[in-house]
Amino acid sequence: MDGLRGVAAICVMLYHFTQTPAGSWLPSGNVAVDIFFCLSGFVIANAYGAKLDAGLGAGDFAALRLIRLYPLYFVGLLLGLAQYALASLAGGPRTSGPTLGLAVVNAIFVLPTLQPFPMGIGADFTDRVLFPFNGPSWSLSMELFCNGLFLVFRPRGLLLAATIGALAVALVVTTNIAGQPCGWGRHIFWGGFPRAMFSFYLGVALREIWAAGRLPRLGWPLAPLLAVVLISLAPESKHLFLYVALFGGPLIVCVAIANPRSTRLAKAFDALGQASYPVYALHLPAFGLMKLAYDRATGALWDQPPPLAMDLLLAPLVFVACLWLARRFDAPLRRRLTLRRAGVGSRMGAQRESASI
Repeated sequence: MDGLRGVAAICVMLYHFTQTPAGSWLPSGNVAVDIFFCLSGFVIANAYGAKLDAGLGAGDFAALRLIRLYPLYFVGLLLGLAQYALASLAGGPRTSGPTLGLAVVNAIFVLPTLQPFPMGIGADFTDRVLFPFNGPSWSLSMELFCNGLFLVFRPRGLLLAATIGALAVALVVTTNIAGQPCGWGRHIFWGGFPRAMFSFYLGVALREIWAAGRLPRLGWPLAPLLAVVLISLAPESKHLFLYVALFGGPLIVCVAIANPRSTRLAKAFDALGQASYPVYALHLPAFGLMKLAYDRATGALWDQPPPLAMDLLLAPLVFVACLWLARRFDAPLRRRLTLRRAGVGSRMGAQRESASI
């Protein structure tokens, strides 16, 4: 599961980094987001389901989730604000003061901005993103929504199956209406809810099946990782997205869950897991800042995509930097915040919680 998270985050990063007017080198890399939602459902149900049933308070649960997600989210927001300011000085798009102020306040509280806000990096320009300073943050907002819903709605058995079935229908209907995967933009904001909720509660169901011992033990530790890469390389289409979201992604997660921990690959998978959330949370503003540096050095226009060779060079640098941040900044900060919030007794519980997006 650690390795799967890391490879999925890298696929999303390369999906954005290799974007050109003709498309991306990984045209379906965005479907990795649905794998994140499914993994998150499994992790949250496993880490907190029994504790919530035993009386863990809403405030404690919310604090633990914010401690896990917000520090790196805020770093990404700061990088995105810096990118926006520098891009504006370089002749890029600007927005009005009230809209800018609203977007900043919304972003601080992990809320979407529904007003048009022109923001772009090279070939990937739009005024429709919900989080203009860091586009992928829309899924973190949905993650927090699903976490809050799990706090009050933890179905089991037939009710869980019926919930997943209803959400699957809603996912198919909203995707067909929009003609594309929903959630990232203000014009398809409404479709992000069934998209996130379906995969999240399917992950909850997989946790129930796994806990009951009904998943066979497999010996294919690299299979789910390779499957994500192959899917990301496939041509983008609405039908492929629905297939992956409904069947392919959950099957990949299921195989990852069923695999015992690989001693030979443990260190590599641990590194991938540690870097996964920082890579996801920071890669797009990091790309934007690199693009601005390239423009200044070469005189290129702000709306021209940089050479792909530079994008591919940036990717390993971002991964290494994110792994360092995960180990030297995020993990120590979360430990301190958890200790301050709940006392020494919570430290072991926080360390046992798997990282998730």
